[in-house]
Amino acid sequence: MAGTWNRRDRRQEARVTRSIAVALLLVLAHPAVAQVNPAFADVSDEIEMVRSIVRMERKSAVEQAMQLTPAESTAFWGVYNEYEAERTRVNNRAVKVVTDYAAAYPEVGDARAQTLLTESFAADSDLLSLKKKYAKRFAKVLPPARVARFFQIERKLDAVQNLSVAEQIPLIDR
Repeated sequence: MAGTWNRRDRRQEARVTRSIAVALLLVLAHPAVAQVNPAFADVSDEIEMVRSIVRMERKSAVEQAMQLTPAESTAFWGVYNEYEAERTRVNNRAVKVVTDYAAAYPEVGDARAQTLLTESFAADSDLLSLKKKYAKRFAKVLPPARVARFFQIERKLDAVQNLSVAEQIPLIDR
């Protein structure tokens, strides 16, 4: 009976860790293939297909919410595409942190937890730096109120994504 229980626990843990990784990869939808823990490489094609759909939906949401004039639109989308390309690199690091956590879950030791925490804070810091950098670039093509509106939209979209991911990630046991 103990062997059966242990196998059930392991299957449950495997489902939870795969759920964590898939949820994050689907939510952080960006064009480049994210660096993932090798334990999750087998689902990368499916994930990339869904990420492509989510990317298009995010861009559509930004387009609808920004309500750009034709002149603003031309200048904005060039900068936006560059912003998204750089944001991809930062988000790919966040994906790697979560898939590393999922691969280690539920046995995340202190050393691994510290490494993941450090990497997570670094990705957060890099994302904030990127937003500050691009706020200046967007300000060259849009009035300040429009730039603020864009980053409000970004914040709302990020909040929805972050909540979706957080709901799937169990806390470290301890």
